[in-house]
Amino acid sequence: MSIAEALIAATELPPDSTMDDANSLGMSFVCMCCLPEVRMLMTWFDLIKHFNDEYCIFEITERAKELRKSDVTLIFDHDVVEQTKPLAIHTGLRRDSNDKSDPPGVDKWVKKCSCADCAAGLLFSNHQCEQCALYGSDQFFFCLGKLDAHLRARHAYIREVKCE
Repeated sequence: MSIAEALIAATELPPDSTMDDANSLGMSFVCMCCLPEVRMLMTWFDLIKHFNDEYCIFEITERAKELRKSDVTLIFDHDVVEQTKPLAIHTGLRRDSNDKSDPPGVDKWVKKCSCADCAAGLLFSNHQCEQCALYGSDQFFFCLGKLDAHLRARHAYIREVKCE
């Protein structure tokens, strides 16, 4: 099953939907494989790209982990073949790509971080995942809350960190 086929089924779009049909729905899709702290509204194209990117990143980091003989836990949380949770949803809400604010009701699926770094819209990331660094991957995050979400999702590493 392709990424697109799996996501069409997950979002309950008609099976004969074209890329143009799905893209015409605008920024109304949410990846449910991501933790709420890092979810966002996406276009259909962005959703497909997101799942493809997650697959590529996992493959590269898995190889790096094997080369370094690292025993760090690495979880592929965007698997469209062996699904352990819902992949994505079509929210029915729509945001114009030029609009920076989310439509009312999106907070049902997306948890916005209110830390100073995220509120300022920083364009750089200054918190590195030390688990990823052990096998040579440079994963940086904008705030401690997003780093914590990554640690839980990708490394089954639980720690409670609150953004300031």
